[in-house]
Amino acid sequence: MIKAANAIEAGRGSLVKELPCVHVEMQPFGPTRPTPSNSDKRGTPKNDLSLPADGAYVEFDLPNDLPFINTSGFFPMRNTGEILTDKPLSLLGLNPVFVKVRRRVWQFWRKKAE
Repeated sequence: MIKAANAIEAGRGSLVKELPCVHVEMQPFGPTRPTPSNSDKRGTPKNDLSLPADGAYVEFDLPNDLPFINTSGFFPMRNTGEILTDKPLSLLGLNPVFVKVRRRVWQFWRKKAE
């Protein structure tokens, strides 16, 4: 949906302010390896950020015209932040790169997990 619309819908409210926002991870990025099926709690996006599933991400430049809040204290394993916006965040001019990562070891056509 993000690739087709070339925009990211604002998600749940900000962790810091009661405003709609887009939650992001900043450099240095954490590992993108898939979450194992056993109870292993090693660092994965799903475990570290409480995501519903593993599988894909979008890299883009930080927009200069929107307020940004660093929220790394809420997710100590990841360098996170929030871009405050009440409308979809347009990716035009932000150099987006859409990446699908492996959810399973045998998915050789996707980018190898780190």
